[in-house]
Amino acid sequence: VKIKRLLKKYKYPPDKQPKAVKTVMEQAELMCQDNENSNVFNYEEYRDRESLPKVAEDEEETDDRDKK
Repeated sequence: VKIKRLLKKYKYPPDKQPKAVKTVMEQAELMCQDNENSNVFNYEEYRDRESLPKVAEDEEETDDRDKK
C-alpha cells in the first residue's frame, strides 16, 4: 500500500501502465523476502555525515580518518 502511494505521489509510471506497477511491486516483495541475505545496510551508527565513508575513497583514507 505504501509503495502504491509513493508511486502515485511521484506520478510513476507516467502512463500508469499496470505492468510497470506490477514489476515494481514484485521487486519490492522480493526485497522484503530476502532480509537475511540482503545487500541493504543500516547506517544508524553513522549519524554524523563526517564519519560516513565516501564512495571514491581508498580504504587507507577511510582507515586514517577512523584513527583520528
